[in-house]
Amino acid sequence: MMANGDTMGVFQFESAGMRHVLLQMQPKCLEDLTAALSLYRPGPRDSIPQYLENRKHPDSISYAHPLLKPILEVTYGCMVYQEQVMEICRSLAGYSYGRADVVRRAMSKKKQEVMEQERQTFLYGLDGVCSGAIQNGVPKAVAESIFDEISRFAAYAFNKSHAVAYAYLAYQTAYLKCHYFSAYMAALMTSVIGDFPKLLAYSSACKKAGVAVLLPHINESHAAFTCTKQGIRFGLHAVKNVGIALIEKLERERQAHGAFTDLYDFCERMQGIELNKRCIGWTGLESAADADAGRCSSICCKGNRCNASGWADAVIWRGCYRQLAATSTRTHGGIFSGRAAADGTGSHGHVSLWESVSACTVSLPSVARACQHGTF
Repeated sequence: MMANGDTMGVFQFESAGMRHVLLQMQPKCLEDLTAALSLYRPGPRDSIPQYLENRKHPDSISYAHPLLKPILEVTYGCMVYQEQVMEICRSLAGYSYGRADVVRRAMSKKKQEVMEQERQTFLYGLDGVCSGAIQNGVPKAVAESIFDEISRFAAYAFNKSHAVAYAYLAYQTAYLKCHYFSAYMAALMTSVIGDFPKLLAYSSACKKAGVAVLLPHINESHAAFTCTKQGIRFGLHAVKNVGIALIEKLERERQAHGAFTDLYDFCERMQGIELNKRCIGWTGLESAADADAGRCSSICCKGNRCNASGWADAVIWRGCYRQLAATSTRTHGGIFSGRAAADGTGSHGHVSLWESVSACTVSLPSVARACQHGTF
């Protein structure tokens, strides 16, 4: 999978450039992934062509000095890790582990002045510290050439321990994607639920792999993306104008009283401060609410499709009226209870009446607030 560049959603390997490198490299082990992560950085990218060429033709690799071969052989003659520089200093110039770590720290903090000061120590040694490369039999020109390469490498050096940890995590995510594709992609899309471009990219990757990304459904969707037998069900929390409070209420209502039968039933049962016209107007919600027809046929009256905005107003008015009736029963002796009994129930055929009511000059938010606080 990774050798084919199919790494969309794989940690650290999903960019187009990294996928191109994998296609050229054809990685076979964790060591290859570690090298790819370390090389695909602003500085080391210049070494990628040489690395790939040496990887294809290892017999053509030449080393400036024989002592470099056991150190750089694993990366095909290229300096890739800070640890390799430490080992070069130890093998060629006689550095101790502690002194070699001074060089590593200078590289990690990009302290070029410290690296230049270290040049003399590398070449000629330092009393009581190291013997130096020249004294160890390395020609001066070769030693200077090697340290020049170390100095250039210091600007972008990457420590291998860090790269291995990243590569191992990348391999784990790749394994999950390869063997548990739907579950992994559902979790991945949930993790970027507010990032529309990434959701679109991951959705496209699912379709390319033959896994459908199903539309949101009020009877099947949850806040997060979920894995089903039919595909990956879209998460409600990724839908615009649908807040987490409404989703939590929807799930509680669905668990307590069963599935919603249609959009009308949904609005009747979900009426409250979390439900508003913008949410009802969500087209996915409208279509999902009619599970049989796949469209909003249940809000039609006498065979004609109603205006969705007017119908939403009607349902909200009806919910507010019921709240008002309940409040008046407790506080004003039920002065609206008779009307509520007459008009608070009814079939879908009464929708046109509620649409007429919604045209009144009193605003819906003001009525809702009045019902909520019992001040009508």
